[in-house]
Amino acid sequence: MGKHSATRSSTYFSTHVRCLEGLKRSGLIVSETLAVTRLEQGNLRIQGRVICRGGFVLTVNKILKASKSQGVEFVQAVKYSYHLTDSQGKDIFRYDNAHAHEHLGHQSSYHVHRFDSEGNEFAGSPYEIPDLQDWPTLSEVLGQADCHYWDQYSLTPPSLEL
Repeated sequence: MGKHSATRSSTYFSTHVRCLEGLKRSGLIVSETLAVTRLEQGNLRIQGRVICRGGFVLTVNKILKASKSQGVEFVQAVKYSYHLTDSQGKDIFRYDNAHAHEHLGHQSSYHVHRFDSEGNEFAGSPYEIPDLQDWPTLSEVLGQADCHYWDQYSLTPPSLEL
């Protein structure tokens, strides 16, 4: 099973909360407004913003497909968008699978948009993520956001303990 396989919803959300709490204790997360809502079809949406050290803002919109097996609910991410901006609102990156970029030769809808320091998208962006197990989890994206903070100040980050 890969990191994006269907998993028990109780396991998914206990891991989600544990990771966020660890990142808050480390100082990476300053505040967050992530909320989980159940959609009409029974699926779940995780949506909100995570304010990171240095004023970076990660906007999260994630849809989890919910299913039941023998009375146990399982969830699996099916749509997502992780959009990081700096404290002035300039784009840094956006991971999503909202649409395929066939005109760029992409076989998959999983991709990342990358932007320069002025918020302009790099030539060649978005970049395809061909292996579906390589698209990042929320905690991995928050780690990338933290790297932007440390790189901005040319500092060495402390090790993060989750």
